Amino acid sequence: MAKFFTGITVLVATLSQLLVSNATSRTANIQLYALPNNGAQFFNANYKYDRCFNTSVAVSMNISVDKKSTMIVFKGPGYL
Repeated sequence: MAKFFTGITVLVATLSQLLVSNATSRTANIQLYALPNNGAQFFNANYKYDRCFNTSVAVSMNISVDKKSTMIVFKGPGYL
């Protein structure tokens, strides 16, 4: 699990560096959504995600830059 969090941290840090180096006017918003029964809850952060989260309840993380976006999907413990 620690390797997973390290991987996400490296991914976010890398994306942040790319954003800063390519265009300082761009911003990165990271949103973590809970399962549909808690659909109203989400977290925002600019350039870094500074909270711990449980990947077993995460559905997806959307990393977007202006009109471009990349979707990273987390599957719960019942999925292979």
